[in-house]
Amino acid sequence: MASNPSVNTIVDSPVLTLEGNILWQFENLSEFGAQTLKMQVAHGTLSGEIALDMSAAPPKGPGVTRQGAGVPEMHVKLSHLEILWAFIYGWMVVYEESVQKPQLDPTKVMDAETVNLVDRARELLEWSASLRETYTPWPAGLPSPRRYATEQEEWYGLKANLVYQKAVAYLLSHERAHAALGHLDVMESADGARLKLDMEKEADAAAYDDLLGQSLDDREKLPESWAVLSVMLSTFYLYRDPRKALLPGGHPALHHRVAHMIERLALTDPRYDYYFSFLCRLVLQEVFPEVLEPKRQFDDWEDALTDALDRLDQLGFEP
Repeated sequence: MASNPSVNTIVDSPVLTLEGNILWQFENLSEFGAQTLKMQVAHGTLSGEIALDMSAAPPKGPGVTRQGAGVPEMHVKLSHLEILWAFIYGWMVVYEESVQKPQLDPTKVMDAETVNLVDRARELLEWSASLRETYTPWPAGLPSPRRYATEQEEWYGLKANLVYQKAVAYLLSHERAHAALGHLDVMESADGARLKLDMEKEADAAAYDDLLGQSLDDREKLPESWAVLSVMLSTFYLYRDPRKALLPGGHPALHHRVAHMIERLALTDPRYDYYFSFLCRLVLQEVFPEVLEPKRQFDDWEDALTDALDRLDQLGFEP
């Protein structure tokens, strides 16, 4: 990635440690995606460089832009990449240790080390969510791709790294698809705004095929499932008012994108189907606690997620 530093820049971000992993993953998501990327660069329809915006400012999602008659170039914000890693690591720890394991064995009590593990993961999540208001540096001492306080943190960190590089590669593949599918030409036309939602759905589908186009069983595609859902769910952290994500604008309504990806993953093993659907419910509940009533009881995970989506539909249309 080609950095684009400014006067007020992020200094020495820990996620830059994974830059090589991300680029390798993006270039090797799928054979078709790799061939298409090479052809785009060779034919001058996409720049071989990815612009990295290192400004210390609230994050925005990635994009692909063209200046005049220039070659389209993908760009990402470093603050967004930080949010994404913190989201993946934080929710992986919180969900596994304070939700999944207690459900499997309700009699087991977390020891002091695990309580500390979860508390520190929650602190990281709180920091990442706060970036929507104003940028602050990665908190010293909290987990990051460079630093873990315990072997437990390192174990989760390595899992998070694998998911993270796939998640960022998915984001880049989405932007690559816009250029490959001719969306930039359409966006610049009179019908661009009207067709934008359809183009976003097409780019989502292309990125999904790059990430999960190969034949995988439910267990094999666990990292990919975590990656694509983390991309969707963490996007709520980019909005100062998360309710704005509930209405279609430049992209489809975000909770609808989450529901579509759950459906597209088509997990047939009940263990994994439940795992990711319930994860989505909990994250949505965390973002909109006043609407999704955390203490409400449901017959099963499907009812819980459907209830969340229905309530967010209503919230999105409230004045």
